[in-house]
Amino acid sequence: MHSALMFLIALLLYRHSVFQPYRKVLLLASMLTNAGNYGIPFVLLAFGDRYMSVAAVVLLVQNLMTFTFGVLLMESGHPHRVHLLRAVARLPVIYALAAALLFNALSIQLAKPLAIPLDYMADALVPVALLTLGTQLGRGIGRPSVVLVALPITLRLVIAPLLALSMLPLFPFSQDVGTVLVASAGLPIAVNVFILSAQYRTQEAFASQIVTLSTLLSAVSQSVWLTLLR
Repeated sequence: MHSALMFLIALLLYRHSVFQPYRKVLLLASMLTNAGNYGIPFVLLAFGDRYMSVAAVVLLVQNLMTFTFGVLLMESGHPHRVHLLRAVARLPVIYALAAALLFNALSIQLAKPLAIPLDYMADALVPVALLTLGTQLGRGIGRPSVVLVALPITLRLVIAPLLALSMLPLFPFSQDVGTVLVASAGLPIAVNVFILSAQYRTQEAFASQIVTLSTLLSAVSQSVWLTLLR
């Protein structure tokens, strides 16, 4: 619901023709947060492993949106609908998420020879996520247009958590879970925005700029949000 509202806000904000060349990237940036490379370590360090399940749900939702709606948005304009469906069906992450949900729903336990190495991989998630994030930041940001870059970053780091905060009374979340969700809503723009833009050759430089700058500025914005929410 939060992501849908953010998308609607972005549609209204970016309807002017000046945003036309960047619209797909801007719309993605309004919805997709860096819930994996940034969000998992952030929640672990700021709130402890007690709330990692909340971070995992946020990551799951973000991945689903990225590899369904995100792909469909980047593919929009193609004349054949079958092509759009094939673009989504080719993504292995969809089947991985479906299998994970099925195993969890049926309480299926993996055999030890498979479960043990997967546990090791899970333990490596945070350091690998931080390393991946650092690699992405090392790409450089070029010369950004201040006005064009400021809008999606403000929308992501300021407006999104404010919207999440205003929506909390609508749901029966505990105060602690609500705090985690609001802070998660203020995560920087997802690296996947850059990945999708590069894959579809749509404003890659601009996508890199807003991802990198939002990540750097989030060090300040997230500190402010944590101070206000606690």
